[in-house]
Parts: sequence; structure tokens; C-alpha cells
Amino acid sequence: MDKKWIYIAIAVVAVVALTEVLHRVLSSHYSNKLMKQLLTADFDGMFMTLENKFVQYLIPPFNRDYLKLNAYIAQNDKKKADDMFKAFETKYLNAAQKEAVNTKGFFYYLSLEEKGNTRKYHDALMETLKDENQKRDIDRLFNTYIIKGKKYLKETLDEIESAPMEAKGQLEALVAKMYENDGNEEECDKHLDLAMMYQQQLAKENTEDK
Repeated sequence: MDKKWIYIAIAVVAVVALTEVLHRVLSSHYSNKLMKQLLTADFDGMFMTLENKFVQYLIPPFNRDYLKLNAYIAQNDKKKADDMFKAFETKYLNAAQKEAVNTKGFFYYLSLEEKGNTRKYHDALMETLKDENQKRDIDRLFNTYIIKGKKYLKETLDEIESAPMEAKGQLEALVAKMYENDGNEEECDKHLDLAMMYQQQLAKENTEDK
């Protein structure tokens, strides 16, 4: 082969490799910028960045829409959040993207205590989640806060005994809610007090570690 063509081939490969590296570096730069804007509540800045044509080329559509969804939720803009969830339903999503949207939808509508939408995302997660512990946690929250049941009362009480300190307060709060659902005010108050105690103890330990 003529050396000239070898040199050209090497140059082409080098340009392609450099382009890929630049794409990764720039994508990482803008992804980090967008995340910082979201986490610091610089929503105007984030939306302006997302309008940049170069950013639209670098950042995949799902990632851009998911950032918008998180911003709408953080802004308490329910209409736009609802519209974005509906828009996701019309788009092709891979398994990981579906799980991200379904998980976000479940916790968002759970926080609003919207029974219908919470059930929809709960049912979707029950079908797709592979991890049995994750499925149990989702179903326990659904049963406790939406169904107003106590299906997981005994299991949760047993779990508290061996749970790490950072989980005990949350589990006690769940138990308190289950007793409230059952109309047992005394046990509800008892476990709310325990939840507060564990949270205060955890906060104290975190302060001492600094």
C-alpha cells in the first residue's frame, strides 16, 4: 500500500478518535453544569443551557427531558410535571429509562397522595423490578400511605431490630403510620417518639463525625 494512504488512514482514525474524546469531554462538562444548576435551583439557567443547540446535540433527549421533569417537581409546577410524565408515556424508553420514570412517578405522586397515579407507577414497578427487596419497599410504601393498610407491620417491626441506625428512624415512622391506619393512637405516638429519637441520635453522631 502507498505510504500516502497509510498516513491518510492514520490521520482519519486520529480525527475520529479525537472527535469521540471531545464529545465525551464536552458531554461531561455540560452534564455537570446542568446537574449543578438543578441542584442549586438555578432553573432559569438550566433551561437556558438546555435551549443551547450544541447542548441538544451533546445531551440525549431523554436526559434533557428527565432534567426538566426534576426541575418542574422542584418548582412545584404540577401541571408541567404531569405533562412531562404523560409525554414520557408516548416515547420509546429502554428498560433503565422506564424504571427511572416509573420510580420518579411513584415517589412524586406518593408525596401528593394521589391514589390513581401512585397505583399506576406502583403497578408498573411491580412488573419490571427484578430486586425483590426493592419491590417489597415500593409495595410497603404503597400499602401504608395509599391503601392505608398495615400489611407489613410485623415484618417492619422485625426489621427495625437489625436495621442500621440511619434506617431505624424511617422504619419507626412507617410503623407509626401503620398503627395510625389501624386506629391505635397509643402505639402510633410511641413509634413516632422512637422515630424522632433515632433521627436526633443520628444527627448527633453525624455532627460528632465532622
